[in-house]
Amino acid sequence: MNRNIIKDKIRKSVEARALIDIFEKRRDDEYVFARAVYFKACKDLIGGSYRDISKPMSDDHNKSRHSITNTFPSMYRSMPFYKNMYLEVMNDFSHLGLSDEVRDLTNRANKYDEYKHIILDIDSIEDEELKNRIIDNIKTTISVNKSFSSKFVNG
Repeated sequence: MNRNIIKDKIRKSVEARALIDIFEKRRDDEYVFARAVYFKACKDLIGGSYRDISKPMSDDHNKSRHSITNTFPSMYRSMPFYKNMYLEVMNDFSHLGLSDEVRDLTNRANKYDEYKHIILDIDSIEDEELKNRIIDNIKTTISVNKSFSSKFVNG
């Protein structure tokens, strides 16, 4: 399928969820975040240069690069609406196939969210001794998992 057709379908998918025209020249948060979802989905699904991704908007490559490297990661971690929008858009186009790198990054981001909830739960524990034991157990588990993963990956 032609890359421009895919970019147009990604745009329509994002706009249907955000209920805005993402190509409109506005700096309101909902436009900035929806564009970040669009840029990231384009980069992950079809690749290409930042210039190529920005071309439909008649923008230079700096907007898409900044959006993907700065806006998207913080938005993905802290704004569930836009995180879900991105995941839904990616699901819409799952038939295109995701690279292993993109799948790994998505899994790590989801793990981060799980850990963040655990950390918040641990912070609510008033018994310091219990809190420290739980933290030590988590550190040990992470250490063992890293060790196992490196042995598995490295052969």
